[in-house]
Amino acid sequence: KDMSRLTRLRVRHLVLAAAALATAITTTAASGAGTWSTLAPLPAPTEGLQTAVVGNQIVAAYGFSGGDTQLTRIYDIDSDSWSFGTPGPGPVRSEGAAASHGGFFYAVGGRPAIDDLDRYEPATDTWTSLADMPTGRGGLGVAVVGDAIYAIGGRTGGTPCSGGALATVERYDIETDTWSTVASLPSIRSDLAAVAHGGKIYVFGGCVDSLTVLDEVDVYDPVTDTWSTEPADMPTARAAMYGAARKGNTVLSQAKTTFKA
Repeated sequence: KDMSRLTRLRVRHLVLAAAALATAITTTAASGAGTWSTLAPLPAPTEGLQTAVVGNQIVAAYGFSGGDTQLTRIYDIDSDSWSFGTPGPGPVRSEGAAASHGGFFYAVGGRPAIDDLDRYEPATDTWTSLADMPTGRGGLGVAVVGDAIYAIGGRTGGTPCSGGALATVERYDIETDTWSTVASLPSIRSDLAAVAHGGKIYVFGGCVDSLTVLDEVDVYDPVTDTWSTEPADMPTARAAMYGAARKGNTVLSQAKTTFKA
């Protein structure tokens, strides 16, 4: 009975997410604020990719496609085409996070509670394994400020919003290949989005478990090592945000789960 209820809730998550996204697209098109374009699809349907932009390429590594993988998929923005790079180091994984810095792609964590940090250089098609995170996790957020990568929140559970949510935040120093622990999130959460802007990190939504999806927006200041909960919360609670990006002073995101039980 409990599993049946959980299944119905997950279906409801997907239906509501699809409806919300369709509404957003329709509203955007009607207002003339922006348009969607269809580009070359991934080589195969894949969930839980670790993605980041490096130059004129989008690197999409690992992910679930009939099982967790260690594939390196590369999208060329100029030619609208996909190719494969050297597979990433094991183990296979999905639902980690990624960032780019200085021409490199960094794959951080993944399920189940993976602590790996691996760096890919598209120019040479080579991977390098770096210092492991102190706390293994999937469903985390990642952002870059200066020469540091911040790994934020996440979970020890194996699927989105499955429990084991964390408030842990750890800082990776790119120059020294070392990790340190910084101020924790104001509350535990996984499957959140994180975006750096103006030297600070903005964190959006997330979940505690399958029944508790968050609308919170918090801001981290690396200079003072403090969090602020002052920003207005999102109008719609959401988690499992597969993309979040900044254009000017606007943050755009798309979520799989868009309701709060």
